[in-house]
Amino acid sequence: MLQNLLKRGPGQTIAFIPRPEARLLAETMVAFANADGGTILLGVDEDGQVVDYLTDENVEGHLVQALVMCRPPVVTEWEQSELPDGVVVALKVARSPELHALADGRVLIRAGTENKPPRGEAIRHLAATKSSGELES
Repeated sequence: MLQNLLKRGPGQTIAFIPRPEARLLAETMVAFANADGGTILLGVDEDGQVVDYLTDENVEGHLVQALVMCRPPVVTEWEQSELPDGVVVALKVARSPELHALADGRVLIRAGTENKPPRGEAIRHLAATKSSGELES
């Protein structure tokens, strides 16, 4: 599966991030959760090349910081894979029934290969189409 993601390249549901950085991770997690969901591949450059060896502590520390920046928290799961060129971490983010924002109040959605802020009417539409888990219960 990882090889298929690397071949497909970055897009609507795949992001390549060479080195873990909490702010970029949080932005991408929020954008994926507000759109179609997706997978973040850490340790991979924009060309799909493994760029560095990652450590569990490094990834986990940045991931925890990123999760704190998301309102409400984004549900994720991650797995580490060893490739001949190094370690890649696949961070899976599901599409969320809730509207997510960053701690600074920004709402982002995934549009192609970018995390973009929707415009006023688009935010209202996004909020209206997201269902609340409590209401559904």
